Amino acid sequence: MKKLFTLLSSLLLFAGIALAQPGALDTTFNRAFKFTGITTGVGFRLSKMLFQPDGKIIIGGAFYTDNTNNYKTILRLYRDGSIDESFDVAAINAPDGNIPAMALLANGKILVVNNNSSIVRLNTDGSLDPGFTTDLPSIHTSFITQITEQPDGKILISGFSFNNAVAGIVRLNIDGSIDQSFVSPEIFPFADRVVGSAFALQPDGKIVTVNTITISTSPVTYTGKLNRLNTDGTLDNSFNVTDLNPTPGAPEASSIILQPDGKIVVAGSFTVSSGGVPTDYNIARFNPDGSQDNTFHAGIAANNFTERIALQSDGKILVGGFYLVVLLLA
Repeated sequence: MKKLFTLLSSLLLFAGIALAQPGALDTTFNRAFKFTGITTGVGFRLSKMLFQPDGKIIIGGAFYTDNTNNYKTILRLYRDGSIDESFDVAAINAPDGNIPAMALLANGKILVVNNNSSIVRLNTDGSLDPGFTTDLPSIHTSFITQITEQPDGKILISGFSFNNAVAGIVRLNIDGSIDQSFVSPEIFPFADRVVGSAFALQPDGKIVTVNTITISTSPVTYTGKLNRLNTDGTLDNSFNVTDLNPTPGAPEASSIILQPDGKIVVAGSFTVSSGGVPTDYNIARFNPDGSQDNTFHAGIAANNFTERIALQSDGKILVGGFYLVVLLLA
C-alpha cells in the first residue's frame, strides 16, 4: 500500500509504507519545521517537493526550523519528517518562499529555479555546483514553470516567452549552456506572449506541451494549445492541436501525465468543448494523436483550478486542487 501525503494543494505519493486505512493521516511523520511568512508577510508556503530514491524528501518554500526563526528556503527531510542536517543550502535566495521549479537529476544532484528565475545546480549535500551555469535570454527567464531531465542528461525547461514566436520551451546541455540544436517552433506569430505552462516527455523523446497564448487587443484574449514537439523542438505535424478554452481567465495547464497506453491527461484551469459545448472542466484526457478522448469526462466535479494529478499503479488518477471534494478518477 502506498502512503498518500498532502501538503497544501500538492498530491504526492510515498512508496512502501502501509497505512491503517487508505487516506488516513500518517501519525509516524513528525514534521520538524514550521511554515512561515515572517520575512514578507506572504503567508505559509510550500512550493515544491522532490522524493529521492532513498526515501528522503526535498522541500522548497518558506519555513523555519526552530524558535529563533532560522529561516530556510530548501530543506531535506528523512522519511519520518525529521530534518537532514547534513544537507545545507546557502545558494538560494527566495524570501517569499517562491521556488517555481525543482528537479532531481539521475546523478542525485538537484536543479532549483530561484525566485528571480536563475537556475542553479546543487550537489547532493546542498552545496552549489560551480560546473553548471546558465545564460538564458530574458524572454526565457521571466518565469520558469517546469524542469525535466532527459535520459541523455539534457534539461528541458518551460516558461514565459515574449518574442511572439517560440513555444515557451528551451533545452539546456548538461553544463547549463543552451542546446542550439533544439529550436522552439515559430507557431504563434500572432501572439504577444506565449507561456509554456506544462509539458511531459514521451518515451520516444517527443514532448507534449500546453501553451497559453495572450493577444493584447481590446479586449485582451487568451487561448491555450495542446501541442507535441519532435525531439529537435520542431512541431510534430502528426499531432492534432487541441484548444483549451479560458475559464474565464487565461487557460493554464499545471500538470500533464502520460498513461502507459499513451493517452495524455491534462489538468489546470481550462475547458474543452465538443461542438461548441463544454464537456470537460480543468481535467481532460486526450488520445495519443492529440484528439479528445470522449470516453473520459470528469464533468464539473473539478470545479476549480486543478493543481496536481498523479497516476496510480491501478490506473486511477489522484487529483488535488482548489475544491472541496476529493477526487479519485478511473
